[in-house]
Amino acid sequence: MPELKRPTETTGDPVTDEAAAWLLRLRGAPDDPGLKAEFEAWLSRDARHVEAWKTARQVWSLAEIVGPAARRPTTARASGPPGRQPGRPRHLGRGRRPARAWGLGLAAAASICLAIVLFPSLKLRMQADYASAVGETRTVELADMTRVQLDSNSAIAVDYAPDRRVVTLLAGQAFFSVRPDRRRLFSVNADNVDIAVTGTEFEVRLAPADVSLAVAEGEVRVTHAREGQRESPTDAAVLVAGQGLRVQIPGGVMARLRVRPESIAAWRRGRLLIEGATIGDLIDELRRYRSGTIVITDAALAAQRVTGVFDLTDPIRALNTVVRPHAGRVREITPWLVVVSAS
Repeated sequence: MPELKRPTETTGDPVTDEAAAWLLRLRGAPDDPGLKAEFEAWLSRDARHVEAWKTARQVWSLAEIVGPAARRPTTARASGPPGRQPGRPRHLGRGRRPARAWGLGLAAAASICLAIVLFPSLKLRMQADYASAVGETRTVELADMTRVQLDSNSAIAVDYAPDRRVVTLLAGQAFFSVRPDRRRLFSVNADNVDIAVTGTEFEVRLAPADVSLAVAEGEVRVTHAREGQRESPTDAAVLVAGQGLRVQIPGGVMARLRVRPESIAAWRRGRLLIEGATIGDLIDELRRYRSGTIVITDAALAAQRVTGVFDLTDPIRALNTVVRPHAGRVREITPWLVVVSAS
């Protein structure tokens, strides 16, 4: 795909990101009355802001517990009875119990933190027949030998019957290599956008604001039922190899895209190709390839535009490569929280 839009990723929700950014700004200037007034106005504008703020504070509190553990010096583990801590001075023997309690508290905090981040993904996977984890690409062969390649943090549901073959893209993006069967049309549904084919190869991407696709081989017919008109599609388009389409959600506005062959499903080769996208767009994309969340605190930095090819197996390195020329800084606060800011 030649451009980037926001992908479906629960930890990349804009409201959650705003809450996290407010938390960092308030911690950086706790005595600024103007900042506090601006924050209170933001908080009162939407009930979702209140919920996102509660979550951000909870995650940050847990991060402060987990964070010191990541920085605490470690020693090599040795065999021995459970609970034995090699290398501890004997005069600290009575300190084992608090240390054990601290360790259990840390484990509990880490579990809660992970649950906050992962719960929406777990809920999604209950609806899915096939799903990929964060940072994983997965190839699935369906009953008719159609092959589906799932990008990181993506999910599909499959509905096959004697008269139909339907795959619903629930999250992320996927590349389809469809086995021809003229008796049973194959179609992909993504948020009321239907892509019908007989035998072809194409990529489909589901984002909060749109559904986009690109055809590598063959031909597809795309229809979209606007809200309240599902039984009678109002828009349709036919695409052939080398063509792409973006359908705005909501609204249903269709826009054809220029598609370079090497850009179609480049994630299958572990690469992210972007051209003229903002750093904010890039961060939205990289969130899908890393557990936890990435927060950018500087709007001017987020608006800078970049072009390049990036390695999806190392999102932090990609971030550093992008923000450094713009005087940006990347900090890993905890394994689950990365903050990008102006230096």
